[in-house]
Amino acid sequence: SSACSSGLLTVQGVKGGTVTIACKYSPRYKENVKLFCKPDCGTFGNNYLIRTTRSKRDQYIQVGRYLIHDIKSAAMFTVTIQNLRLDDTGTYRCVTNRIVLSDLYEDIHVSITEAKRMETPPNSFTTSQKTNTEFHPTTTISSDPKSTSEQKPEWKRSYCIKQK
Repeated sequence: SSACSSGLLTVQGVKGGTVTIACKYSPRYKENVKLFCKPDCGTFGNNYLIRTTRSKRDQYIQVGRYLIHDIKSAAMFTVTIQNLRLDDTGTYRCVTNRIVLSDLYEDIHVSITEAKRMETPPNSFTTSQKTNTEFHPTTTISSDPKSTSEQKPEWKRSYCIKQK
């Protein structure tokens, strides 16, 4: 797909299901604000879907269908999107805010498809919800941040999660 060839990490989800995206950051920024945006956070960082606050402690915040969990000991934050809709498809950005320096970020493409009817879930998923004939998988993806000031095209990652 075009998302694969462009070098963006691609997450696939199913309508009605859940995806969780794990965004890594340098331990030196564990107290900094983390943001999750679509497609970016805007000039002043105010165009976010969900964010943490500046804190020394782990944070777990839910706003609507979005949950953000900043896990300081792991130097990563996860964002979960629940009750996926087809219009959730698009490019998202994991951001670690830096006060003076350029923010660190990673772009992730999320692709949502209609749920398929099947008897057993494929091995590549962890099932989060199961009804009589439909299942909604949970996909967990990890990403590594880049600095906006140090971004070089050849650093872009070029792999995708393949579904069987």
